[in-house]
Amino acid sequence: MLMLLAPLGTPRLLLGLAAAILSVGVAGAPTAAHAGTANLSAVYWDTAHQRWRDAATTPYDAGKIASYDYASATAVFAYRDQGLTLAGNFTGSNLKPNFAYQLKLNGKPSYFWGPQGDDLANERIGYAGRWWLNKVEKTTGILVGGWNSNDAEYAAWKAQGFTDGVYDYAFEGYLLFAYLVTDQHGQVAQNLVVDSSFHVLWKTAQRTPGPNDSVPSMHSFVLDGASDWYASSQPDEVRSIYAEWEPTRTLPGELSLPAGTYAVRFFLTEESFHESAGSPPSGSWATVMTHDDVEFSIAAPVPTLSTLGLALLLLGMVWTGTKALTGRGLGSACTPRGSAGSNA
Repeated sequence: MLMLLAPLGTPRLLLGLAAAILSVGVAGAPTAAHAGTANLSAVYWDTAHQRWRDAATTPYDAGKIASYDYASATAVFAYRDQGLTLAGNFTGSNLKPNFAYQLKLNGKPSYFWGPQGDDLANERIGYAGRWWLNKVEKTTGILVGGWNSNDAEYAAWKAQGFTDGVYDYAFEGYLLFAYLVTDQHGQVAQNLVVDSSFHVLWKTAQRTPGPNDSVPSMHSFVLDGASDWYASSQPDEVRSIYAEWEPTRTLPGELSLPAGTYAVRFFLTEESFHESAGSPPSGSWATVMTHDDVEFSIAAPVPTLSTLGLALLLLGMVWTGTKALTGRGLGSACTPRGSAGSNA
């Protein structure tokens, strides 16, 4: 319990007020009020870019490659949709075994989504993470190209209304905020917090982690020939995996999205580790499952003072008040104005 000490002669009214304020304390941040559930569905626009090797680069069985479909997988993100950050739990089953996946929030520009779009959330996600630029022929609406962009290019096209008169330039912001690794059965359960901005995943055998990258996590991969994913049993593999920090963005663990409402998409994307083995393919960051209607709110943080800081502030207020009151003849040892010893 913190005791409030004040000079002798401090008016009881001020001491009582200080004690009352201390007993109430400082209002904390609002807690989560609602919850949402995103059941992801399989998508097929990146099928040609899927990876058919596990995170240790061991190839999957040819028969499984020919028959597997993400439609048979289950992936659920149960999240808190109102609070100081987006957080929740991801569970998956019948995903690819011993496999690494990226978890991303993707914006919904109104150019593509119409009334269901959210341009402000799209912009906020892009400035927190990265940009994908879609070049669209203005008269036909045909997508003619796309590439990773940057803040400067986004700002330049925004100033021109995202068009040059011949082509429209539609930006999608996206944020890689976490990753997960499945077990030998393709299952995973992991708590998530959107507090980081990453570029891509690596194995420590490929690249030494930088000072701003995530802490590597160790994973033991069981290669069981009894599973139809592998042609034969092989020695277990151990790999250390980490996420590379997205340069110029907030450091991992420190990201806070701006306060407001968000309508975004949730992506499950395969990690290919920049590998190039071609048969079976190592893949190229295929997005394989999505949920297109994730809505949440980020509350504005409430400024807080530490208990000690608040006590010192109140003590200063009490002391100042005491001096003011005693100087006006309200204390127990007041000296009238104009009397001997006064400089008035």
